[in-house]
Order: sequence, then C-alpha cells, then structure tokens
Amino acid sequence: MHNRKQGIKKNPTDRESVEILLLLLLIIYGFSLHYPFHYDDWKVIVNNESIRYAGTLKNILLSEASRPLTILTFALNYRFSGTNPEYYHAVNIILHFLNSVFFYFIIKFFAENSEKKIPEYASVLCAGIFLAHPLQIEAVTYISSRSELLVFFFCSASALLFLKSLKSESPWKWISSSVILFLFALISKERAVMFPFVVAAFFFISHGSKKIIKVKTYFYFFFCLIADALYVIYRFTFAAGHEVRIPARSYAEQAAGALEAMKIYLRMIFLPFNQSIEDRKSVV
Repeated sequence: MHNRKQGIKKNPTDRESVEILLLLLLIIYGFSLHYPFHYDDWKVIVNNESIRYAGTLKNILLSEASRPLTILTFALNYRFSGTNPEYYHAVNIILHFLNSVFFYFIIKFFAENSEKKIPEYASVLCAGIFLAHPLQIEAVTYISSRSELLVFFFCSASALLFLKSLKSESPWKWISSSVILFLFALISKERAVMFPFVVAAFFFISHGSKKIIKVKTYFYFFFCLIADALYVIYRFTFAAGHEVRIPARSYAEQAAGALEAMKIYLRMIFLPFNQSIEDRKSVV
C-alpha cells in the first residue's frame, strides 16, 4: 500500500499540464475551424487588396499602419491559404494555446516564489480557466480580433523573458530581448501601451518580495516606457497620416466608448452571458 501511494502523483508535470491545456483547447475550439468570415473580416482580409499577391510589403504594412504586425500575419495567411477561413482560424487557435501555456508558466513562477504556500496544481488550474473562459471566444473565433491574441502573446513572452532575467547571472540579454518582444506587441495593437503599468502594479502588489523585486524590474519598466513613448509618437504622427477611420470619432467619443466597453467586458468576466457582438458594435 505504501508503494502504491508513493507512485501516485499529486500534481501534474509541466508536460502533463500543457497536454491538459491542449486537450481543453481542442474540446472547446476544435469545431470553430469551419466558421466563416464575418463583420470586419471582409474589410481587413477578404476585400483588402493590400494583402493580395500584387500588394508590396509597404502597401501591406501601411494598410493598417498602427497595427502593421497584425496585418502582416493576415497577408501571410492569404499567401498560403487564400480566403479559406479554416487556416485563419487555425492560427488564432494556436496563438490562444500558446498564450495559455505562457500564462501557465507566469503563474507558476509567482507561485514558486510566493511567501505563501500555493498548491502546484494552481498554475494549470488558472491557465485552464484563462483558456476556457467564455470571454475569450470573440478573440479566438473572430479572425479580425487576432490583434488581441498577438498583444497577449508578445506581452506574456516579454514577461517570461523578464522573469528569467531575475534569476540569471547575465540578465541584460533577457531584458533587452523582452523589450523587443514588447515592441512587437505595440505594433500588433495600441492597447499594449498599458503593459508596463500592469507589470509595475503587479510587482507593487507583491509588496516588495526580495525573491522577485529587484533593480532589474525598474530598468525593465523604464525601457518599456521608452518603447511606449516611441510608439505613441509613431502612432499620432506617421501612422495617423496613413489611416482613414470611417466614421471618424473625436477623442472624447473614443474615450467614452472605451469606458463603456470596459464596463461591458468587466461584466462579462463575471457574467459571461449575451456575448453577441451585435450588442457592442456601436460601442467598440
């Protein structure tokens, strides 16, 4: 009996955790490959001449100058699969899986370095909730929302490299690489500008644990703020001169819409019902 108990694993290994997440992903999103294009997919992909074979790289990037990396992924999708939506959905699903895996390792890092005892299975449990939450459906199945997936992909990858730097004897290569990944997040979607403040808030909430908070954190935050500033300058000078938003909205209207959208999404975190995009088209 004693030997049997010793052979029982209480917590999954990293590999087993990733396999659990993959199984959960296939159960939830495997059927969505056959979904058609809808709403902005037609403007951004199907009817976008810039991403077709005749389009130059410059035309592709300038067609969505504030989000050039996102539009480049659509152009690559078109290059290999034309307007077959299954391949576009496949890329979104793979990104969501990778995001969930990155989230798992981020949670695991903080669990292992916490002053409180946290069960080892908490990491895969949190990652599983992140992967399966109904709020993710729009970002994963609505192809044009790939920008959301890319932002999280590059921000979480940046965070992982930064966390690695905290325990490295040669941290600066990890910090510089993490800042480069953050730049990729910025050119995927504008909302990535909030990432440095999320990082700062999270470490502040960690109440200065000596295991985590180090001078490297401040350097990372500072370099990310520089990247933020460079992107804001780019966004409101160069990119603004190459984009036409129809219908154009004032900054006050956009701010009001952002606040309303925040209220809607906060509600959907805890009450994920009535998620039809039709209810939010006039807001976001």
